[in-house]
Amino acid sequence: MNGRIKLITKDRFIRYSFIVTFLLVVIASIIVSLSYTSLAPLSPIFNSMPWGISRLYDSSIVIFLPIVMISVVILNTVILIFIYKKYTLLGRIVSFNSLLFCLLGTLAYLQILFLIY
Repeated sequence: MNGRIKLITKDRFIRYSFIVTFLLVVIASIIVSLSYTSLAPLSPIFNSMPWGISRLYDSSIVIFLPIVMISVVILNTVILIFIYKKYTLLGRIVSFNSLLFCLLGTLAYLQILFLIY
């Protein structure tokens, strides 16, 4: 297992992807913790729904955003550890998937904040 992790960390693309993903999770966690106390009781969480009451949900749900991000990164990292040696390209795609998920999650929360303020 330790040899697989060393093999993964030698790949520059995956290493930079993990660094940026970690930074995005930290940034999202900081933004959530700073803005949580000033959120309205109902926030427009579901932006793909039609305009109106169906978009609104309890603001306490935003606490789960960093938790979901971390869970996806951990799950993708476990998948990456097992598939990287045999399928290098697929491992890089999984690593980029984590990065993209965290980037879009952070941007979605920023969109929610811009709609509220």
